[in-house]
Amino acid sequence: MKLSDLNELSKDLTVLYVEDHEETREEFQELLETIFYKVLTAENGQNGLEIYKNNPIDLIITDINMPVMDGLEMIEHIRHNDSAIKIVVFSAHEKTEYLLRSIELSVDGFLSKPYNQKKYFQTLHKVAKQIHDTKELNIYKTNLEKKIQEQIDELVEKNSMLEKNARLATMGEMIDAIAHQWKSPLSVVKLLIDVTKMNIETDMIDPEDLYDIMEKMNFQINHLFETIEEFRKFFRPNTNLETIQVKSLVDSTLLLLKDELMQHTIQVECDYEDENLTFVVNKNEFIHVLINLIQNSKDAFLDNEIQKREIFIKIYCNNEAEIILELCDTAGGIPDDAINQIFTPHFTTKQSSGGTGIGLYLVKQILDKVHGKIEVTNKNDGACFTISVPEKVYCEL
Repeated sequence: MKLSDLNELSKDLTVLYVEDHEETREEFQELLETIFYKVLTAENGQNGLEIYKNNPIDLIITDINMPVMDGLEMIEHIRHNDSAIKIVVFSAHEKTEYLLRSIELSVDGFLSKPYNQKKYFQTLHKVAKQIHDTKELNIYKTNLEKKIQEQIDELVEKNSMLEKNARLATMGEMIDAIAHQWKSPLSVVKLLIDVTKMNIETDMIDPEDLYDIMEKMNFQINHLFETIEEFRKFFRPNTNLETIQVKSLVDSTLLLLKDELMQHTIQVECDYEDENLTFVVNKNEFIHVLINLIQNSKDAFLDNEIQKREIFIKIYCNNEAEIILELCDTAGGIPDDAINQIFTPHFTTKQSSGGTGIGLYLVKQILDKVHGKIEVTNKNDGACFTISVPEKVYCEL
């Protein structure tokens, strides 16, 4: 071992040297100051304990027999608070009881007086190397944790952006749906107004006809109120979980998409094992899940030029006390080379039509929040998505 190696390892370390013999303490202080960055000294265990409590210490070198408080008692107090700090005993007493007590206190080295330079430096080198390696490991651990946290933050930010983009895309689809939903009733209302105006101008108004026209207009206006309320609920921010009937969620979703489904002649059939089945979910988020799946089916019908456009929704409980929602279509299915990747971010089978690969990824993230799962298989003439939400409390078999 070279002294230069010891100096390199110890150049940043602070050592506390506890020795009651003044001449020995001063002599070894000078020696230690040539090795360590900083050397603090104490004349007994009580004084050493106070210095330890008030200063950052890397290594303690101590005698055993001292007045007021001996070295082993001081070590015992220190070990109650710090099991890691390195401690070397340097003493003229080699009684078995001292050695055993030092081992019990996890002392890192035991040097006998009189001073033996080779053994002394070897022990200091071993302990300094341990301290150096521990510090390097802690620095590595801290940097690694920092990098991991940075990557986690980056992933959270990316997921947030993915979710935001998906919601913006859904918002655009919903605005289109609002336009479709409102066009028909507004056209009817306008037609009824025009008819009423024409009858008034030609003096052909009849009270019973007028009342009938008002009833028809009232019906259309109520339909507008009903649909806009559903859209308001969908767009309203909501992070709460609610106990909701599954049928109610499906009905709300189909109401939002009613006119768009009619426009593309898509038939939706629902089969409920029990119309009163409920589970605990975020209503708006789960509606988003259903909208995404139905919109995907619609896109597949159009892309594959399917004439018979049908979506089947089935809801039931399984033997594991899970509520199961199956959504199957007749849109031709998902390509075999894509079916295992459709829930990963940025993967899409609709590049040509501007697909982002966000929708189904977000669907999976939403279901993960309520410990739900989603799987997909090709069945018959289309794709079949199976959503399972474990909820024993609300699922009575």
